[in-house]
Amino acid sequence: MVVQEGKALILVREEKLAEEIVQTTVTGGGKLVRLTPHKQSLEDYFIEEVGKAPGAKSPSPSPDADPAPGAAVSAGGDRE
Repeated sequence: MVVQEGKALILVREEKLAEEIVQTTVTGGGKLVRLTPHKQSLEDYFIEEVGKAPGAKSPSPSPDADPAPGAAVSAGGDRE
């Protein structure tokens, strides 16, 4: 979690946890600015699976690849 100027950026891997964070934010009077689901691309899945093959080298991730599937929740600290 990153907190800056009354705003928080929270990255989670589990959709259920993201839903709980959204619910807690809204019921606590917070403002949800953005919820962005991230899904693993077919290409990333393929590279991951190929990397699991016996004797395979670990591939280097591309610089623009998402670190992991999950969801990013961005909540503003201002209350309306």
